[in-house]
Amino acid sequence: MKLKRKSLRLLLAFYLFVNFQPALWAQIKPAHKKVDDAGRTYESFENDPTNLRIYTLKNGLKVYLAPNHNSPRIRTSIMVKSGSKHDPAEATGLAHYLEHLLFKGTDRYGTLNFEAEKPLLDQIEVLFEKHRMTSSEEEKKVIYKNIDELSLKASKYSLSREYNDMMAEMGAWAVNAFTNFDRVGYISNIPSNQLEKWLDLEAERFRNPQFRTFHTELETVYEEMNTIIDDGPRYSLFKIIELLFPKHQYGSQTAIGKIEHLKNPSITEIKKYYNSNYVPNNMAIILVGDLYPEDVIQMIEEKFAYMKAQELPPIPIIKESPMSQPVEKYIEAPGTDMIRMGFRFKGLATKEALMIRLVDMMLMNGRAGVFDLNINKAQKAQNVSTYIESYKDYSIHFIAGYPKKDQSLEEVRDIILKEIDRLKKGEFPDWLQEAAINDLKQNQMRSLESNNGISGLILSSFSFDIPWNERMNQLDELSKISKEEIIEFVKTRYVNNYAVVYKKRGLDPSIQKIKKPEISPIDLNEGKVSDFRKNLQTRKTVPINPRIIDFKEDIQQIQLKNGIPLNMVHNATNDLFTLKISFDLSQNNDKLLALAVDYLSLANTDQYTAIQIQEEFYKIGCSFNISTNTQLTSIFISGLGENFQKAVQLFDHILSNLKGETKTKNALLEKISKERNDWKKSRGVIARWSTNYLAYGANSPLKNVYSEEEIKGLDVNRIVDKLKSLLNYDHRYFYHGPQPVDEIKSILESDLENSPKPLKVKRSKEFRHQKYDHTEVYLAEAETKQFDLILLSNLKPYDPQLMPHVYLFNQYFGDLFFKELREARGLAYSAYSYISTPTWKDRSFLLYSRAGVQSDKYLEAVEAAFSLIKEMPIDPNSFENAKTAMMEKLRSERIVRFNILSRFETAQNQGINYDERKLVVKDLPNISLKQFQKFHEQYIKNNHLKILLVGDLNVLKEEDLRKFGAIKKLNTEDIFGF
Repeated sequence: MKLKRKSLRLLLAFYLFVNFQPALWAQIKPAHKKVDDAGRTYESFENDPTNLRIYTLKNGLKVYLAPNHNSPRIRTSIMVKSGSKHDPAEATGLAHYLEHLLFKGTDRYGTLNFEAEKPLLDQIEVLFEKHRMTSSEEEKKVIYKNIDELSLKASKYSLSREYNDMMAEMGAWAVNAFTNFDRVGYISNIPSNQLEKWLDLEAERFRNPQFRTFHTELETVYEEMNTIIDDGPRYSLFKIIELLFPKHQYGSQTAIGKIEHLKNPSITEIKKYYNSNYVPNNMAIILVGDLYPEDVIQMIEEKFAYMKAQELPPIPIIKESPMSQPVEKYIEAPGTDMIRMGFRFKGLATKEALMIRLVDMMLMNGRAGVFDLNINKAQKAQNVSTYIESYKDYSIHFIAGYPKKDQSLEEVRDIILKEIDRLKKGEFPDWLQEAAINDLKQNQMRSLESNNGISGLILSSFSFDIPWNERMNQLDELSKISKEEIIEFVKTRYVNNYAVVYKKRGLDPSIQKIKKPEISPIDLNEGKVSDFRKNLQTRKTVPINPRIIDFKEDIQQIQLKNGIPLNMVHNATNDLFTLKISFDLSQNNDKLLALAVDYLSLANTDQYTAIQIQEEFYKIGCSFNISTNTQLTSIFISGLGENFQKAVQLFDHILSNLKGETKTKNALLEKISKERNDWKKSRGVIARWSTNYLAYGANSPLKNVYSEEEIKGLDVNRIVDKLKSLLNYDHRYFYHGPQPVDEIKSILESDLENSPKPLKVKRSKEFRHQKYDHTEVYLAEAETKQFDLILLSNLKPYDPQLMPHVYLFNQYFGDLFFKELREARGLAYSAYSYISTPTWKDRSFLLYSRAGVQSDKYLEAVEAAFSLIKEMPIDPNSFENAKTAMMEKLRSERIVRFNILSRFETAQNQGINYDERKLVVKDLPNISLKQFQKFHEQYIKNNHLKILLVGDLNVLKEEDLRKFGAIKKLNTEDIFGF
């Protein structure tokens, strides 16, 4: 590599980041009224890069329309300004229940015969009230048995998944909903040619909802709550909010609801809540994407005119008393020990909430914040992280910390507070504040690249009553804040207004978990449709032509003077760039590489310390990251296009001038040792590594690492030499940014490339997926009551000709697996199944199925999942609908920006020279039901499975599982190898 050391110093000295102000837009002016061609009045904003229009219908419904024609899709959101804060104190969890139930249909869809179904639904509602009012546990069981019997009868008429099925047929993805303290949102992403159908469906959805299959959906919520209890970090989050808000609803009414209320739900109370809060003057429709506002608003006016405005119920907002001293609590929960702190501030619409965003970036921005450098880089704790949650009434600045080996949680707390004191004393460089502001501006610039990002900004504007121009101008307001103001703010507001939760590893015996009620699997009536759905299906839309990437047309493919390929996609949207350098080197080739990558994060050079390296990158609005896995090593450099060369030269300096220091290696070893010990306590990590064991056997690529003893004996210069020699090996560049090709080519050739003929990579070790010749059951111990259930099957090596079937199978079976385990049987909160496509030509297709289940449901879940995979139910109507759904998605999918290059690189690794969707679009519509069944029989039904259960093995009965195959218990050595 060449290093122009003199020019590097001159450039960095000449160009300080404080002189950089990333261009966003001029100040957005306050709303002004305009009139469209049809005479409708709307609000618009001068200098607004989103061209947002805000309409208010006569009934008070707000409509936000932001056109963006980059792709033929629309991000949709329907927001309700009522969340868990608005739940009755005696029946918490209503807002969250309702969110789930509004996917269940109305009297027109979701039902085969509403006249026959309604009396049964009414009886179920009465029984739930009786159940709620009864204190006798024995009586409750009898009542619940009656509810289950009636629910089974009612399910003969129900089509409880019909909403999701209709959305799938439209080609929608990311269909979901969320509930938090202040709001509920219903979101999706649809093809633009389906907008009118979507509006018809949503208008119907809120007209007369019916809360069918109520008791199985309750099981889903129970599972969600139990999942939180089993997740130590999430559980600590719940506890710290309770400490911060002993009076306010945020602490007394969690979004999911109290356990005693979850066990005694009320359909009657949910209906009252719906009728009071789901009114047009409390709601908004937010659409961002390929739309024409005047056409869209006309449709919305017509379809939502039935909604009637009404006075909203008063919600008493309980103010919290000032915190005179910190509040602390010790808890036990699964997972490694950790501390969570939370500082309490005013709500999102206040300047205080804006100030803490700046403080957060100054404390931690992933590169050069006070915590980044003085705690994480300096290794004063194992890891510290921060984030902000801002709500309408209050905001919280969260800080999480993990201790090093033999370090107490109290010590981590003191380290965090000491670094906050640095801000109070002004002990931070003058450039940090402005750099943090500009970093926030870059983040907002990236948000405006996507419909989802724009939609997120609008959601907060509506939900928290922040005028759009103020929401968009917030970061400019930060630019006016002086260093003295920041210091004074931290001095006066980061004092005693915080709570601390010390989470120790263990299981809290006082936690009341929700036990499994007896539930009969309900009838899903697969393949049957309502008249409403039939009407939607018969309505024709103008098809969208698919856009398949043409690698030759869409990518500038050139070679540098030494033959290294450079692949480029121009960024015409903004001034941001991303450069990726890819190597076929990986930890499979040389396990020293994985260690070297970790060493780089702590290493010094002859000119800069590790801390100063991060500072120098942050000053120029750029960053770098290097990672390695079992197939590739990748270097990412990204940031402001105008500073591309400075970033490249700085990275070049790092690789060329690394210092081999034993103290740095020892610090890395300490970090690795603690990290490995923590992995062994995490159910999620145990499940991931155990799955790797299932895929590869005992010779797993994840286990191809140095032991701690081996690291101790390594010469640190070997590690450094591995990094310094990296660019001497074959590699390739992928660039997305604003600069022309000649400029990028010149910079790379002059500042990174030195090897006249890069060395070819020799593969020294290969890891192959196991071929399964029999079905086995694997058990792995983890200290939680919930189980991870995973089923894995090796189908065959990568073959692009199978991709049409793979896409179709994932659409059809993925939906079926979810419906059966979650909705029909109430066995899991999360359940999914898909065939993973290998990103390397010598790897295999794997069928991966997972469900998170409670310990008293594990056997039913294994039986259900196994049966579905082996004897996949085939319904002709559902099969055709799956084909329609997948084709609608493919027609409107647009792969853009750096993702074009990622798809190109994957194709290269797979050994093909085209976008795989080309085959899918061509062949998927012609797949017959018989061919689909043959695909299942050939590659899935007759394949053996590996079944994995990760959880508390003491509650398992091994004799129940032996009918599936031989049982093997995995110990720590099997799973991790260290």
